[in-house]
Amino acid sequence: MIGMALRGNVDFSKSPKAPETIQEIIDAYESIHKEMTAKLRVATDADLNKTVKFPVAPKKMGDLRILDLAWTMVMDSVHHRGQLSVYLRLAGAKVPSIYGPSADEPWM
Repeated sequence: MIGMALRGNVDFSKSPKAPETIQEIIDAYESIHKEMTAKLRVATDADLNKTVKFPVAPKKMGDLRILDLAWTMVMDSVHHRGQLSVYLRLAGAKVPSIYGPSADEPWM
């Protein structure tokens, strides 16, 4: 989404085809991460303060600053890692240290 926002238009209809294998997922993640990190490093305050149309409610679009969209993506990742740790615990698996030690992987 950050790449689309930096180009000025968040359009989910132009999303790439879903990867079919774990290796394709890893390769796509690493490639996109590298590309977006490079773009964000050179983005100016003016670039990040531009707004793009973004879904804000059912059938409703609103203006969202690109910087706010970036923070939303960070928080979305945190949220999903939290979900994963709950699902692991419910399934009887050990919860790895994600953002620091966990009860199953204490660092000391």
